[in-house]
Amino acid sequence: MAIVSFAVTTAQEEIIIRRMAATGETNKSEHMRRVYFEGSDADDARLGEMKRQIETLTEAVDRSNKLLRQIASQRSDGLELKLLAGLYMLLHPSVDPGIQATVNRHLDLAGVEAFLTGKGKGR
Repeated sequence: MAIVSFAVTTAQEEIIIRRMAATGETNKSEHMRRVYFEGSDADDARLGEMKRQIETLTEAVDRSNKLLRQIASQRSDGLELKLLAGLYMLLHPSVDPGIQATVNRHLDLAGVEAFLTGKGKGR
């Protein structure tokens, strides 16, 4: 068995003593061993899980970006205009009525809806 010694500041030693008192421990070596080894095992498991979640999220973002690039590269059937019109229809009801009135002066909501349903001109 190896013996490891290290120096701590007075403030750090006070923290260790407070934590030992809170857990009812009296042996600094046992306390340090428990905190470092047992505590780090749980931390390592949580970090491993977080790493797996980040990798999953990164893969999902990569797939989404690939799909968006594919959609953006397709220039057929006015896809960009349809996406923009659909987004407009989704957002229109959620904005302030004053903003809606300003936008409605320049863009007819019924015309956008007709375009999306195929009842408007250009279909």
